[in-house]
Amino acid sequence: MLHFFRQNGAGTPILLLHGFMENNAMWMPLLPALKGRDVIVPDLPGHGSSPWDNSLLSMRFAANELVKLMADLKIDNFHVVGHSMGGYIAMEMLSQHPERVADVALFQSTSSNDSVERITMRNRAISAVLENKKLYIRGMISALFSPGRRMLYDADIENLIAHAAEMKAESIASALTGMRDRNNHLETAKKNRNRVSLFTGADDPRLSLNEMLLEHESIGYKMLLVAPKCGHMAHIEGPIWGQSFLKLWTNDLS
Repeated sequence: MLHFFRQNGAGTPILLLHGFMENNAMWMPLLPALKGRDVIVPDLPGHGSSPWDNSLLSMRFAANELVKLMADLKIDNFHVVGHSMGGYIAMEMLSQHPERVADVALFQSTSSNDSVERITMRNRAISAVLENKKLYIRGMISALFSPGRRMLYDADIENLIAHAAEMKAESIASALTGMRDRNNHLETAKKNRNRVSLFTGADDPRLSLNEMLLEHESIGYKMLLVAPKCGHMAHIEGPIWGQSFLKLWTNDLS
């Protein structure tokens, strides 16, 4: 069973999914925005304290594991917020289990799959992490922050690196493979535009603002909020914006 913690509260439960090489602690700066709500915060397979049985960490595998977790908790209907890789998993859950997922918030994530260029980058990353895990983790995590403000978060970056270093290189490579091969859920998003929202960073080096605005224009997400001066880690770079988004999002939930 996946490791998780729960914040007991009212309303339809909210499932918070962290990103690649993170753990459920990433949500701590944003939980004040969900005060009084029922919130389940797991570690994804192979991350944090959740086990990994050498299965491919595909987005569908992770989605199915999370659906099992919610079934074990006797929760039939829930909302999902996913950061980066967590958003990919959230969209897979919406696609596979639309009757169970009430609403999705993409937190610096996308409904799309990898471009040809990104697939090439994933393949290089898989080779890099298997060759030198420590070097790969340091370079990858540092590159997630806004380039012009990265030096402000040295302590946070070192903390993230330390936690990521506890993961097996094979688990990291498996998750990279799962992200590389994930499904394109743009059509799922279009069919469910009234229950998918988007939060993005103005300076995100992974998912550029222009790219995300074009995606929003194509789909018409229910809600869009752009966090100024934030890279791919707005929960660290601009938690006030992340909290604002979650407050707006939960106020709009049925």
